[in-house]
Amino acid sequence: MAFLRRRSWQGWESLSDSQKMRVNVKLYSELKRYAPGEDTVFMLEYPPGSTVGDLLDALKISAEVPRFILIDGMLSDENSPLTEGCTVVLFTPVCGG
Repeated sequence: MAFLRRRSWQGWESLSDSQKMRVNVKLYSELKRYAPGEDTVFMLEYPPGSTVGDLLDALKISAEVPRFILIDGMLSDENSPLTEGCTVVLFTPVCGG
């Protein structure tokens, strides 16, 4: 698993481990290319109060990229809050017959 740290929040480095949330991320289909390494299942750390939008920014997934967002199996959106230990699954719409 890769561990990334989002660095755009002021004072992020000064947060203790107990103040950071660990969020599991799984990328599928076309979104695999946004993985920070070879693994498409990884963990990110965020300060409390972070949202899915913060995660999308960290992965550089723009708002124009079509996608579904699930947090712990529930359909979510960019404004949904992240929680300690949650699993965020991102995948693109699929069609066919």
